Amino acid sequence: MFINAFTTKYNFSPINTISFGQKEPAKPNRKRYFSNAEGKYALRTNIYVMHNIKLRGKSKFPEATQEDLKILTDKSFDAPSKRVKWFNPKDCQVYYLIKQGVDKNGNIQIRILNEKGKFIKNATIRPKTIVIIDKFEDYPRMFTDGEFTLHQVPYIPHGEMVARYAFVNNPFANYVFADITEEAKKDNNLSHATIRLTQKYQGADEVNFSWACLVPIEFYDDFKNKKPGEYAGVAKNIIREFGGEEEIKNIFADIEETAKISQSIAELAKSGTKVFVSSGNHGEDNFNLILLTKNVEGVGSLNNDGKVSDFVSSRKASLTRHFEQGEYKIKPTKDGVNYTSGEHTDYICNLSRIYRLSGKKLKDYEITQEEFKKIMFLKKNNREEFYKLLSKWAEQNRVASGKMACKLFGDNKTRDYDNLYLTLGEWVPYELDQQGILKPHYLSIQGTSFSTPIRAARHALNLSMDGII
Repeated sequence: MFINAFTTKYNFSPINTISFGQKEPAKPNRKRYFSNAEGKYALRTNIYVMHNIKLRGKSKFPEATQEDLKILTDKSFDAPSKRVKWFNPKDCQVYYLIKQGVDKNGNIQIRILNEKGKFIKNATIRPKTIVIIDKFEDYPRMFTDGEFTLHQVPYIPHGEMVARYAFVNNPFANYVFADITEEAKKDNNLSHATIRLTQKYQGADEVNFSWACLVPIEFYDDFKNKKPGEYAGVAKNIIREFGGEEEIKNIFADIEETAKISQSIAELAKSGTKVFVSSGNHGEDNFNLILLTKNVEGVGSLNNDGKVSDFVSSRKASLTRHFEQGEYKIKPTKDGVNYTSGEHTDYICNLSRIYRLSGKKLKDYEITQEEFKKIMFLKKNNREEFYKLLSKWAEQNRVASGKMACKLFGDNKTRDYDNLYLTLGEWVPYELDQQGILKPHYLSIQGTSFSTPIRAARHALNLSMDGII
């Protein structure tokens, strides 16, 4: 009854809307997987997210008071700490929750508004604890030519971005940031650090783990229904079957470490903690071995059309049943940039700090054609010297003319002098205006790393709001 009402409202088919790829289980299996209450809530939320992405419009609040409207339309960095848009999977309605204060017991007092901004009731909720296990020192990157990397949002560590996606979707949770990189300094081993952190936070309400140990989907049947302690034996059998091929050996080189991580996550989930893990970003031909762990929830990504992103791995419904938007545009705001969608600021900065050559003329930063030829030669014949020279030129704040740096060193651009850019310290895409002035060409960021904390945040908010509406 609930699903019928919801799908009638948005004109969706609840089962066939989400494509899990060619290698998905048969429909009866998928239907059974979504048959319990929590599974139905996951499916309803998926459908809502798809609909919300397609709207792409700014929300309007014709029935809000002036005081509420001011908070609902705030575009500052602090705006997400004051309000949140909440989809209730029980009644399929959208609400806005406005923070009023915190009582002496740590409970949060809120105003609940409907989708049009009309006041419904006041309430007090108990915040849930979300632990984000991530790297808070590494910067996110994306590959351009398979080797050369391009910063997505300079100066913002991956863990901080993950945390921001969670916070924007649930500012009422208590967040614990567990830095894998810092923990790994104890023995210089990331796997051991991950295991220690999962053990440390057993009993937390939720853990977000934007991490994937990917294995080709063709080996799914070999590992399913196996315990982590059996993974090494399975891998040895596969290697033996393939005659010890080097590529296969490399795939399973860290299988014992992966097994230990899976076991520690299994214990974490068994302690009562809800664990959300990213499905992975290497396409449908791979799956995240960690998602075989019992009671672990996989989260995939939807693109700007509300469809499953091309890069999403682990597409079997038994592995990934949650989907959130995982592709975003970096947009300029009054105070900096937004990368979580919406009109608020996610990162406060002077844009020139990120795009250091903005507003400058190309002629002031050109390298010579001879220098260009030299760097092309090194790129082909000496990669180490190639990167050294790039680094040197970057420090000198020099740039060659061009239209878009994201086309840098593409297969059909290697000899095109007019499409090379070099910026201070990092590669950042620019485009030219009609006056020949450099201006930023804003990038997209994508990954299940960013969709996973959103679903973790939503789920925690659902728990906090349980029984309120």
